[in-house]
Amino acid sequence: RAATSAPEGTVRILLPMVTSASDVTEVRLCLAQAAAELDSENLKYEQNLPLGGMIELPAAVASIGDLVQILDFFSIGTNDLVQYTLAVDRTNARVSRWWEECHPAVLRLIAQTVKRVREAGKGISVCGEMASRLNMAPFFIGIGCSALSMDAAHIPAMKECVRKLSAESCEDFARGLLRRRSTESIREAICFNTSFIIDGKTRRKNAFQVNLKISA
Repeated sequence: RAATSAPEGTVRILLPMVTSASDVTEVRLCLAQAAAELDSENLKYEQNLPLGGMIELPAAVASIGDLVQILDFFSIGTNDLVQYTLAVDRTNARVSRWWEECHPAVLRLIAQTVKRVREAGKGISVCGEMASRLNMAPFFIGIGCSALSMDAAHIPAMKECVRKLSAESCEDFARGLLRRRSTESIREAICFNTSFIIDGKTRRKNAFQVNLKISA
């Protein structure tokens, strides 16, 4: 009710742990009920409140074709996506060694999600620890992600890193990673690529040419 009655354009709702279109339908019913109550009280409210979904479960990736039809924007929650894809709790010392952000399945799920959302003409961002890693920026840019969300302390370094990149080289890099079949191979490629980016060896003529939004 509070979100619905906020001034127009000031609030968006982002749903966590979405698994299917049914979750979104239930929320929209709640919003409709709140709108009806505000109507009955002759109060103004936002009639087209943007509703987005967090993609942090494999079920959400599998349902992305349905979700793009009923949600306005998306954000990939990498921390939970890694955990639930690999069935590994990183806070559990007994299994945390199997926590692997660069697992081929994780990268492919992320790329698949970005592709489907962009094809639908919707906005998508990436959040979580992966979004703040300088060595992963070329991958996210290469698959078409146009927004990264991270702790404010990481923003200056990320902006400096991004300025050294070109869209074409990022696309080539991302395609190469997605073809690799093992975590070890992916990490090796990332490590090699990082030496040219973070160490300042990338040529300035490769100035970044994609509109990337970086925010806290």
